[in-house]
Amino acid sequence: MSFFDLVKERYSVRNFADRPVEEEKLYQILEAGRLAPTAMNEQPQRIFVLKSPEALAKVRKVTRMTYNAPVCMLDLGYPAEGYKPSPMHFSRLPLEATVKEL
Repeated sequence: MSFFDLVKERYSVRNFADRPVEEEKLYQILEAGRLAPTAMNEQPQRIFVLKSPEALAKVRKVTRMTYNAPVCMLDLGYPAEGYKPSPMHFSRLPLEATVKEL
């Protein structure tokens, strides 16, 4: 499949089945995020997989953008110890690259 075909076929899911996501699929998604490029390969993100009813209820209190998905991934920027961004560094960019891969 070409990149152009992939772009043409992409879509946004806003309704999910009420069934668990297979662990191997979650692993593949997390691996794509791990392999995403980051500034100086610092990997300044922490990805939390929320699956329990309690965790999902908490995240749904702060956003309605979960669309009742059975799993949510929370991607947080976490500056590595000793990492000193340059004045030109935009701290959101590595995080955005990771989210794009997810």
